[in-house]
Amino acid sequence: MLSVVGCAVAQSPGPGVSEELVAKARAQGAVQVIVTLRVPADAPAATVETVKRSVLDTIATTRHRIVSPLPNFPQLVLEASEDTLRALGASPHVLRVQEPRLSRPAN
Repeated sequence: MLSVVGCAVAQSPGPGVSEELVAKARAQGAVQVIVTLRVPADAPAATVETVKRSVLDTIATTRHRIVSPLPNFPQLVLEASEDTLRALGASPHVLRVQEPRLSRPAN
């Protein structure tokens, strides 16, 4: 059993999650991220919420906290552990996982 866990930790986090973000979560215990869901741009709110629920079910056994569910948007804001990031990266419903970035307004 331990060897399986060791192999899982060594796996690539998936196309939507960078190794740098996984390393930061490992070092800090968790990082705040914006999870962008893989849904069509014109998807109805019910479809977005169904996909969102599926993603949350996928990470249910990992250490995470929902910061903002962003109702009716194909995104979630989470505080995510390394295991959560790896699960998100492996999900076919997740397009991208990134840290929130603040930008200055243009003058």
